[in-house]
Amino acid sequence: HAFDFAKLAGGAILVRLARQGESIQTLDGLTHKLSTQMLVIADAKQAVAVAGVMGGQASGVTDATTTLLLESAQFDPVTVRRTARALGLSSESSYRFERGVDPMGVEAASARASALIQQLAGGREVAKRDVGSRPGARAAIVVEPQRLSRWLGLRVQSPELRGTLVRLGCRVASSGASALMHVIPPSFRQDLSQPVDLYEEVARLIGYDRLPATIPSGPLGRP
Repeated sequence: HAFDFAKLAGGAILVRLARQGESIQTLDGLTHKLSTQMLVIADAKQAVAVAGVMGGQASGVTDATTTLLLESAQFDPVTVRRTARALGLSSESSYRFERGVDPMGVEAASARASALIQQLAGGREVAKRDVGSRPGARAAIVVEPQRLSRWLGLRVQSPELRGTLVRLGCRVASSGASALMHVIPPSFRQDLSQPVDLYEEVARLIGYDRLPATIPSGPLGRP
């Protein structure tokens, strides 16, 4: 998000919860009353953006803007979704953040935006600041090829399984002499968090047409 730097009181922004009775006029021209559970971006005096949803008019960029402050961040999907629904305010920003963004892409996005401004608009980067904690490494998901084969109803050989996981952008390491695989999904695939998530992706990539058709069977209870 781009702010007009000259309009920011104190020449800086911070992330905080909205204050009691605080309101903001967003870029769509509407004024919204904020609750103390809503996350905002603020300058030294007031909220200048609803975090992950929409910026405010008070700090909006115009044709007269000469200095920008670019903010690149990651926001909690649940918080963004709750705020957008409460305000009745939907935007492309909220649409993306509600579904989760790549935590490792924050810095790259900032650098890309800055580079484009310099390349296409003749801008000049004055300063850069990184705040907050960097995301930690993702924990490995342990995949057992035999269990995956039982789950799919199709035997998937280890070389094919490894190749399929690599196609997903995963890092795969075997656990010594055992058949277990330790899989670390790419940072942009936050939906891959447990073995069954990987099973589904493997089925999708090797082709559903390869999965055998079976009729579910089981005992019928008394009516």
